[in-house]
Amino acid sequence: MPHASRSSPAPGVIQLLGHPTLVFLTVCTQARAPILAEYPVLDALTRIWREEARHGFVGDFVLLPDHLHLFCTPAEHPTRCSIEHWTQFWKSRATRELGWSPASWQRKGFHHRLRSLQSYQETWTYMRENPVRAGLTRTFEDWPFRGQVDRLEWIA
Repeated sequence: MPHASRSSPAPGVIQLLGHPTLVFLTVCTQARAPILAEYPVLDALTRIWREEARHGFVGDFVLLPDHLHLFCTPAEHPTRCSIEHWTQFWKSRATRELGWSPASWQRKGFHHRLRSLQSYQETWTYMRENPVRAGLTRTFEDWPFRGQVDRLEWIA
């Protein structure tokens, strides 16, 4: 759900003291190659997010054949590790682990900070319905290429 008037994401994520910093991130494969909805990819990304890419926390996520969606939050102040650097890190690690070409991913992802519980709920519904809308499964619960690494909660 990138912003309709821009072709690339705005850089960085602004953190406001006293407000949750929850981000919705979409990352696509280069030329929309259908390489993500596979068990080795699910296993590699889950392990990398859990063990190596700890400058950000990954909540719920879903892998589709040519893109992925996830909720995340910075683990540190973004000047220490921007969302762009964090995303590049785990994409690079996954690329090496899976034996892919470095050109397997689109260069940038699309992200936006969720600023309200309503925005989070709407985005969660969009993410859940994505594999169903694409005709990949009858229900989200039946889609195997999804998960949660860290429990992220909206705190108003």
